[in-house]
Amino acid sequence: MKIGILGTGNIGKTLTRRLSAAGHEVKAANSRGPETIEADVLASGGRAVTAAEAVVDVDAMIPSVTVLPEDRTSATASRLNSSEYRLLRLLLLPTWHYFL
Repeated sequence: MKIGILGTGNIGKTLTRRLSAAGHEVKAANSRGPETIEADVLASGGRAVTAAEAVVDVDAMIPSVTVLPEDRTSATASRLNSSEYRLLRLLLLPTWHYFL
């Protein structure tokens, strides 16, 4: 399966490592650019890409990003559930975690 992961914090790193090790084609992106993704995250075969590249030609997209309280939560959710993303026809598996 081709998987795009947005976010390389604790959850995103772990998912990239484990899904790559399981034989999936994983593209990982963060907000700072592909050159900032640590080598250990990619050691199992994941590929560092830009956020735009992470959602192209994938079967599943996993957003693993911090969502700030209330005001940003609904904006982020509506953006990810917009028709633009629905048209991609991919499996969306959010792992949002709240910054407290």
